[in-house]
Amino acid sequence: MKSFLSALLLFAFFNQIDNARAQAYSFSTIAGAVGMSGTADGTNAAARLSFPTGMAVDTNGNVYFADRSGNSAIRKMTRDGTNWIVTTIAGSSAFGFRDGTNSGAIFNTPGGVALDKAGNLYVADVNNHCIRKMVPDGTNWIVTTIAGGGTAGGYVGLQGAADGTNRSARFFQPVRVAVDSETNIYVADYLNNAVRKVVPDGTNWVTTTIAGVMGSGGNVDATNNSARFRAPNGTAFDSAGNLYVSDAGSNNTLRKLTPDGTNWVVTTIATGFSTPACVAIDRFDNIFVADVSNHRIKKLTSTGTDWIVTSIGGNGISGSADGVGSAAQFNRPDGVAVDAAGNVYVGDSVNRTMRLGKPLPALQLSLANGQTILSWGIWPTNFVLESTGDFSPTHVWSLVNAHVETTNQQNSVTLPTQTENSFFRLKQF
Repeated sequence: MKSFLSALLLFAFFNQIDNARAQAYSFSTIAGAVGMSGTADGTNAAARLSFPTGMAVDTNGNVYFADRSGNSAIRKMTRDGTNWIVTTIAGSSAFGFRDGTNSGAIFNTPGGVALDKAGNLYVADVNNHCIRKMVPDGTNWIVTTIAGGGTAGGYVGLQGAADGTNRSARFFQPVRVAVDSETNIYVADYLNNAVRKVVPDGTNWVTTTIAGVMGSGGNVDATNNSARFRAPNGTAFDSAGNLYVSDAGSNNTLRKLTPDGTNWVVTTIATGFSTPACVAIDRFDNIFVADVSNHRIKKLTSTGTDWIVTSIGGNGISGSADGVGSAAQFNRPDGVAVDAAGNVYVGDSVNRTMRLGKPLPALQLSLANGQTILSWGIWPTNFVLESTGDFSPTHVWSLVNAHVETTNQQNSVTLPTQTENSFFRLKQF
């Protein structure tokens, strides 16, 4: 019994979570410097960002994001050990329109990016009212315009509300994009109050409206053009092919678009946001939302037909502090992405930084055959088990198990039998 009580003290010490829905995240700043705007590429705090927003993570863990306002560029963040290297892969601090390679391309306030399975990037070029495609060519990126705009060679800042092929389609501040498994592109057409679909057809791209009515705002759950949105913003797909859209205007909701044959059925699954922006979905179909005006990152977890909404970072007060959960602070976070390991990346727009939220292990205790078992959820990161005999100011952690490796199964470790007056912790390595 003493062993079990000591282990309970361990659980109280961690103060983590009791189930997957309450998963705790530790947020740190990995690139940029708070309040320091600029265009400089560099490592960690030496990089300068302007307004990091819509982002995507590739299978190698590289993070791509739109650096919107002052830079009007597409940036890439690459891990190098414990460091993060920021580079500009397309665009520059110039504002305008031009297709081209790397810095030869010019954007006008890009809002979000998405990756297809071939590694191509798609960009919502907000104030050019068009969709751009970026194709990797060795170390280069070739930028072309695939939907929206005007005549070839002309300025692409032609807003409007029309379906069509290639540049005959018209958008009005398309702000985010998502890509499905068939390389169809879905666009949150912000000021048209509609969700659009851009489908490849040979070398062409055909744009149609799948939900909402262009130019007609509202808050109606329904099918196709009977539904109404007000400034749709973030977009993301789950593993079943459902599309989630943050409705960022006065609706302040998260909407779900469920495919039904050729139709799309729109429902509202969560309310209580304040200017929800980017949406990201992890491999377990948990949804992450950048709740901009609440200065929070929220997580939605399904239970049957219901959705449980929790705040995993931020406390409603603008700031820049690193920390766990509500101890972390953000200043209008506008971008969010999640990688295969469950790490959450945040474009902390007004702070001009990139933040990383690492999931902390979900600890549970049990007794089996007279032994105390410490277990935690499925997290593809590794830990060591350490112990200490007291919590005095001079206490020292001692190594118990050097390699507590995680797998895609439930993970656990048996605590030593002599645990009276002992405390334990899992430490990430």
